[in-house]
Order: sequence, then C-alpha cells, then structure tokens
Amino acid sequence: MPGGGDLAAPGGAFSVVAGLKPAPTEEVILRLDGITRRFGGVCAVDDLSMRVSRRSIHGLIGPNGSGKTTTFNLIAGEIAPSSGAIFFKGRDITGSPPHRIARLGIARTFQATDLFPEFSVAQNLMIAAQLRAPMGFWSSVLRTPRYATARGKMRQRVDAILERLRLIEMRDMIVRDLPHRQQKAVALANALATDPELLMLDEPAAGLTHQEIEDIMSLYRSLCGEGRTILIVEHNMRTVMALCDRITVLNHGRKIAEGMPSEVANNELVLEAYLGKGGSQVRVRSRRERGVVQ
Repeated sequence: MPGGGDLAAPGGAFSVVAGLKPAPTEEVILRLDGITRRFGGVCAVDDLSMRVSRRSIHGLIGPNGSGKTTTFNLIAGEIAPSSGAIFFKGRDITGSPPHRIARLGIARTFQATDLFPEFSVAQNLMIAAQLRAPMGFWSSVLRTPRYATARGKMRQRVDAILERLRLIEMRDMIVRDLPHRQQKAVALANALATDPELLMLDEPAAGLTHQEIEDIMSLYRSLCGEGRTILIVEHNMRTVMALCDRITVLNHGRKIAEGMPSEVANNELVLEAYLGKGGSQVRVRSRRERGVVQ
C-alpha cells in the first residue's frame, strides 16, 4: 500500500506526480480569515488564513496534532472559532450550526464512519438526500403527490450514486454488517447524497489498497470536473502530492507553508516538520521525469 517506506528516497512519499484533472477556477469558494481556536490554554488553530478555489482539490496536511481535524470541525460548524471568520461562497458562516452549513452545500466525511449502523445502505443515503429535497413538513406528513415525486427523484439519485461507487449490490445490506472499508465507501456516498459543492474528506485513503486509492483519486478528479470542490486531510503523502492542486501545511496549529505540491514538497519547514533535520534531501520528481508522460 502507498505511504510506507523512506519518505526521503527518490520516488518516496514527497515525490510529486502530476494529476490529470480540469484546472481549478480562480474563484474562491471557501475563505478562512485569521481563524483561531483555543481549548483552555491550548491553541489548536492559530491565526489560520486559507483560500480554497472552486473546482480544486486542496490538501490540508501536517503531523499529528497540527490542527487539521480542528480546522475541519470549525468549517463544518462542529465548534466555533475563538476569533476570525469563515466564508463560504462569500457568505459569513462563522459559528453557524452544522445542519445550516450542510444545507448551504458543505459535506464532510470522518476518520471513523458516521452512519446509522442499524439501517441499510440505501436508507442511510435517503436520509442524507432529504437535506436538499424540496419536501415541506406537511407534504411529508400527508404523503402528497409532491412528496411522492420528490421521494422518487431521491431514490433515482441514491441509486445513481451507489452505481457510481460500485455499491449497488449492497443497497439493501445493513451498514453494521459491512467491512470497515466498505463502510467508508458508504460514508462517501452519504456525503455525495447531500449534493455538496464543497466535499471535505478526512483521511479517505486510510486502509485502502493501492488500486483502491487509484480508483478514488480518479473519482475525486471527475467530481471536480463536474464542478465540485474537495478539501482533503490525508496522511498518505503520495496520494496528496499526486492528487492536490494546492496544499496548506499546518504544524502546531499554525500555517507553515502553502502552494503547489512541488513548492510544498521542497519547503524546508515542511520537510523538517515531517522528517526532522536533513529532510531537505528529499527529491521531488514530476511524472515527466519519471517517464510516465510522453
């Protein structure tokens, strides 16, 4: 599985592989302005500013305890910042509750799957799909024609997502009976069922085989080609360097670097944070240098 071995070796985790994906736009969909979050005397995120472009894949990386998950929680409304502001499509969402942020078009996955284990795969996705469905309270209670039409469209969308993620054969299986790897796939399908514009992924490659990682990378690129934006936290450096258009690096809650993968991979602060002194010997190679691109 990718991610092991000597990070500093030629072809190691900090090697950069160019991805084949439509170029991101210059439009900023997510903006963080001076975000800080303190827990008592501990500053988990310290004055973080970040811009995420529409239709891009933006990586958020750093050693353990660097503030990545806290940043995700701040964006998703799980916790409020101590100071600073968060904007989505130009709208201030600072401190908004998670359900309102989700309705605006932000969805996230977690390191541990966050599903209804006693429900089927399809039932989980149907619950998620209701977030953006045009059904009022009384339509749902009275089972009006409007409700029936909306439910029919939701089922079609759920089945299309399951087909795309190769989960259709598991449609009626109970989630708790699935292996963890397949539960992670269902969690991604669940997020897609909300029809998000911004998809936040927390360590999606963990536990996957090399081929499965290649498959999800292809999926993410196609999602961006359809107009979605992805913000990803991932410890697999080969995946990050191959997939992302731009990367923000955190260490001890502060941003220490930001830029294209090749720029980040050559940044001495980043190499020192991951590898210690001497990390600058890491070699960055493009696909062309490796003979992958003709």
